[in-house]
Amino acid sequence: ACLIDQNRQIDRARLQQAVGDIYELIRAELFLHWSAQALPALTTTLTDLLIGSGLLRQDDSGNLMPPEATSPAAFELHLIGEAIRPFLERHFLLLSLVKAEKHPPRNRQALEDTCLLLAQRLAVLYGFGAPEPAEKTSYASLLAHLIDIDLIHEDEAGVLHLAERLNQPLAHTELILSAEVRQAIRLL
Repeated sequence: ACLIDQNRQIDRARLQQAVGDIYELIRAELFLHWSAQALPALTTTLTDLLIGSGLLRQDDSGNLMPPEATSPAAFELHLIGEAIRPFLERHFLLLSLVKAEKHPPRNRQALEDTCLLLAQRLAVLYGFGAPEPAEKTSYASLLAHLIDIDLIHEDEAGVLHLAERLNQPLAHTELILSAEVRQAIRLL
């Protein structure tokens, strides 16, 4: 729902790829139990269910689109998508900081502190983040999870590095966030 709401149109193949990549990032935090192998069938089933309920449309080429912008269904789709957005904003913020080319935080403590500081600034300026106040423990557990699943590597000196295979999930996470949020994170 969030992918469709933010992009206005996406084909099923791209949707499947984005869901697979994003799922790996959020699985532990949201206590999701499906295997990566089960996701394509589950995504197809849920997509078809959303189409059948009028919350998604599909054109003749198979592209998925939201309902008309002024319809109640468009509002419902937006609300469904908003449920996941705060989690993905936290992921994107943390990953963007690790990937930063100029002065990236070099260790866990610095990254957690910087994430918290930027999340607080973004909340004031743009209404960024989850409904609860930004907590350092959220970033600490997210970072620990990404290290556990080898998407971030911590070397002997404690310096953090993104795994090469994280570039695609990071790009797909960007698809879910509004242009305003992406730009704000990059600017701050």
